[in-house]
Amino acid sequence: MLDPNIAFLRKSGLIVLTILMVLPAIFLYYEYTHVSTVVEKISVEKNIKKRYEDIRVDLLLPIPGTVRKIILNKKGDRAYVASFGQGVHILDLSTPMHPKVVTQFKYGLAYDSAVDIMLSKDEKTLYVLDMKHGLYSLNVRDVTAPKLLSYVKCEGAEHLSLSLDEHRIYVSGKFGVLIIDNANTMNLVGRLHYLPDLHKYVVGTYKSHLQYAGFEVITDMFEVEHNILYLMSQTPDIVDISNLLDIKMITRFSILGNAKQVTVSKNRQRLYIASGHSGIEIFEIADYRHPKPLGGHNTKGLAINSTISKDGKILFVSNLNRGVELFDITYPYDPKFVTSIEKPPVKKGQVHATALSPDNNVLYIAYGVIGLGVVDLSPHK
Repeated sequence: MLDPNIAFLRKSGLIVLTILMVLPAIFLYYEYTHVSTVVEKISVEKNIKKRYEDIRVDLLLPIPGTVRKIILNKKGDRAYVASFGQGVHILDLSTPMHPKVVTQFKYGLAYDSAVDIMLSKDEKTLYVLDMKHGLYSLNVRDVTAPKLLSYVKCEGAEHLSLSLDEHRIYVSGKFGVLIIDNANTMNLVGRLHYLPDLHKYVVGTYKSHLQYAGFEVITDMFEVEHNILYLMSQTPDIVDISNLLDIKMITRFSILGNAKQVTVSKNRQRLYIASGHSGIEIFEIADYRHPKPLGGHNTKGLAINSTISKDGKILFVSNLNRGVELFDITYPYDPKFVTSIEKPPVKKGQVHATALSPDNNVLYIAYGVIGLGVVDLSPHK
């Protein structure tokens, strides 16, 4: 016969465990379904819907090549455009609704397959990823005459990322991730890639991207903490590269789709994943070792890129063949579709990326062969 004291302890333990499980559920239910919370949520959603209900493309600026990426400087009076086939175009945005091309730069005189660009924090250096040739950097202190600084060969690359201390550049593609030390001289350290047989990441040498056709493509990556990388693919991984001779796998987490690109919130607490046909997925990454899914939403087409408004309330999602969709992400566990900015009626045009002016009043859309779209988002339009 079971000792009454032991039986009592077991029963007490079950009661305590039940309370510990039920209390958080009650709290979350109250937090998100309480009348005042629901009323506030509905009010916020109505105001945002009204704010963006009539937006459309107000101007199309033709740019040679296929516009793939656009970034703005901090002040918002300058834009840098990666145009596949035609290199980089630098735009004057002193009149935000009427951008003007200042200059163009192509690597050599050849076909420049620019697909991605990023700007150093001091805005003196522009990094350009040429899918055909490799990565090169430009001195853009004088935007009318950019000068070539460094170059490293890495064909077949897709995305760029800069380490938090700006000492390293990470380049992703079908070869995995190339680690480039010293952002000024760009010294190729090695190729970070996954060995499925050994279930681990290693750093090896880089040869030709054609040799890595069987590897899983790393579509995007970013550093959450010094030497801690998120590697985005169909099965995203978090790795510690503090010791390049002994790469540590921190964790692998699941997503619904196949990550095309990631956007990190300003406070680096949330992750927004453009997951192709699965739309957008939102994760909490306050504890980067344990990313937690918060919410998501389907999109009309192939979600390949996203941009967050400066107030963190709107997510602009680029759907390759279906225009730009706006989502209210004020409540990330329940993102709401707001409206669409339809693609201009040109068959070959595709939406690759977007960029926002610092005041949130102008949206720039990379429309591929169509050029650059300009959208007035100002409340008083």
